Amino acid sequence: MAFVEVVKESEVQEGRMKTVKANGQEVVLTRVEGKPCAFANACPHLSGPLGEGEVENGVVTCPLHGARFDVRSGANVGPTFGGEKVSPIRVFAAKAENGAVFVDV
Repeated sequence: MAFVEVVKESEVQEGRMKTVKANGQEVVLTRVEGKPCAFANACPHLSGPLGEGEVENGVVTCPLHGARFDVRSGANVGPTFGGEKVSPIRVFAAKAENGAVFVDV
């Protein structure tokens, strides 16, 4: 795939999330340490809408059951359900150029 423009750079803020459509997929955008990050808007546990959860210090929390994921790597960072970790979330390459944010989906 190729990078597609999704929003103005000013719309993606640290500690906040914005859900957009890119090539037919729901993608959540945020910033971590000033860099844009993008990930799928579906928790692998029960497809909870991650964009409706909370993000802090690069970790998004699913609003349904509290599963937590690193938005840079997609790794599950807790909690576990039934003693097993939840699969990682899908992350996408993101970049800011010329006042816009682009995502590779």
